[in-house]
Amino acid sequence: MVERIEGVLESVGVGAEEEQVYVALLRDPGRPITRLASQCGLPSSRVRGLLESLERRGLVSRSPSGTAKFFPTPPQTAVEVLVLQRQEELERTRLAATELERVHRVREQDPIRLVEVVTGREAIRQRWLQLERTAKRELVAFDRPPYMNPPSEQTNPPEDAGLQKGVRFRVVYDHSALAYPGYLRIIEGYVADGEEARVVPELPMKLDIIDSSAALVPFDYEGPGPPTALIVQARSLVRALAMLFETVWQRATPFGKEPDPPEPGGLINRPETLTLLNLLAAGLKDEVIARQLDIDLRTVGRRIRRIMDEFGATSRFQLGLQLGARGGLNEKDPQTRR
Repeated sequence: MVERIEGVLESVGVGAEEEQVYVALLRDPGRPITRLASQCGLPSSRVRGLLESLERRGLVSRSPSGTAKFFPTPPQTAVEVLVLQRQEELERTRLAATELERVHRVREQDPIRLVEVVTGREAIRQRWLQLERTAKRELVAFDRPPYMNPPSEQTNPPEDAGLQKGVRFRVVYDHSALAYPGYLRIIEGYVADGEEARVVPELPMKLDIIDSSAALVPFDYEGPGPPTALIVQARSLVRALAMLFETVWQRATPFGKEPDPPEPGGLINRPETLTLLNLLAAGLKDEVIARQLDIDLRTVGRRIRRIMDEFGATSRFQLGLQLGARGGLNEKDPQTRR
């Protein structure tokens, strides 16, 4: 049987059996069909059909007279022709995609298509990943429990890839997200990678907005039925959701940004103090803070009192006023963090 060189011509549309027959002819041009069939381990009728297909592709030619004999076209010439043909096919596909996009945009104006309903965990997850991967400029989001996946799966490869490409990520977290087991460390990792994060006591909903052109609105993953989400592409609705996000963003407390210290090298400069202040600003109780920082309740109280002493505050309320007077947890220019 003829030795095969598998997959060499597959990228230009030549099947495995066609390639096998072509390679056999390269080794022994003009070979009779019966002998060619025997060498390839294929029926003669099958080989004849494959030769005719190769002839149409320009990979072989037949003798002009007498018993039909086939001769291979030199590979360099044959492959060049096939590559040009494939490029033409791809260009036609690209033009067809442009036309399909035009039809899609016209269809988008249909009121029935203003909002798409997605049902089921896997379907929502796939649409969310698909939308997030399309982000080119900015993705903004509201994040709050309950979550569709357990905390150990709350990683987000599309965000990592987007941040590396320069996509701006702004996320407002419900304070309950910081109390969610294991999630605080994940949020801190996103912030360290370049995400701009803020916290509010309570969010009205979950939300993702991609490049101000599409929005994903998941319903809470609770209840007896399957989870449901809405994909919104109507410009007026997306604009309204974007305005809601900006309103909440302006009122939210920045997360993971260093405050202005009362003096260089003080307690306030320490990372653990910054985390503690973020949790306090989010409105979490001491018991929750202790769990998040993996320390006991007394240690939480001691650290808060030390911070109050450094600021000269006699109460937590006064500490909040002191931080506010100093600019709070000030944001850095996001461009300097990338």
